[in-house]
Amino acid sequence: LGGGLARQFDGWRERLVGALAHIEAAIDFSDEELPEGLEAEVAEAVAPVRAEMADALAAGARGEVVRDGFRVALVGAPNAGKSSLLNALAAREVAIVSPSAGTTRDVLEARLVMEGYLVRLIDMAGLHESEDPIEREGMRRARAEAAEADLPLLLTAPDAPPPPDMPGLAVRTKADLGAASGPGLAVSVRTGEGLEALRGAIAEAMRKRVAGPPGALRARHVHALGESAEALDRFAAAPQTDLAAEDLRLAVRALGRVTGRVDVEDLLDAIFREFCIGK
Repeated sequence: LGGGLARQFDGWRERLVGALAHIEAAIDFSDEELPEGLEAEVAEAVAPVRAEMADALAAGARGEVVRDGFRVALVGAPNAGKSSLLNALAAREVAIVSPSAGTTRDVLEARLVMEGYLVRLIDMAGLHESEDPIEREGMRRARAEAAEADLPLLLTAPDAPPPPDMPGLAVRTKADLGAASGPGLAVSVRTGEGLEALRGAIAEAMRKRVAGPPGALRARHVHALGESAEALDRFAAAPQTDLAAEDLRLAVRALGRVTGRVDVEDLLDAIFREFCIGK
């Protein structure tokens, strides 16, 4: 962890340890005279830390896109036109296109540059019910790719079932056959209808993702920071003091895995320093 990032993580940890000290004091020394309004004070101390973490996670995501590319996953049922659309967007033959459904069973990728950024188009197996073990493995990989994508394109065709219910950009393919009803962009690989609008929508989503300075977080830093942020979200929703304390402990522990500080001595020091317990 670089100097600036190390100081940032250490600063978050110290502030959370201070907040946790207040909660622990309320639990462990309830018979002592403690200041009123401790819970509100703790919430006010934690909120800006969570906001700063959100900014850091967003910057880390921007850095990941700059480094690894903007991932666009083509999601839909077999015969929804995923492979044809991949080839059209990539402007070359990447995937085999066949009128038979289920031609693509593994994950395919095409790379192109859009507005100076790498864009990775991901074609994958169509999602449907199947007992075939090879198809089931292909669909498992497809769902994993869709979950990791920066922008899932949810493809619907007049002759194919609707895509899974998940966040993404709705695209109605095969518009020349009479595009499926519903929201989203209507496109036709055969006539070219809507392709430019789809490219523009992808570019707009990418611009939003990379807006602002990129961060220098590594994958393990992002993972630890995400764990800490999730614990703080649970803390904010926890009405009971003991549950709130446990979530704060988890948040501190996650940051400690990055900074290398996992001891509890500083917590005890903070409790006695803040409240002079026993004096």
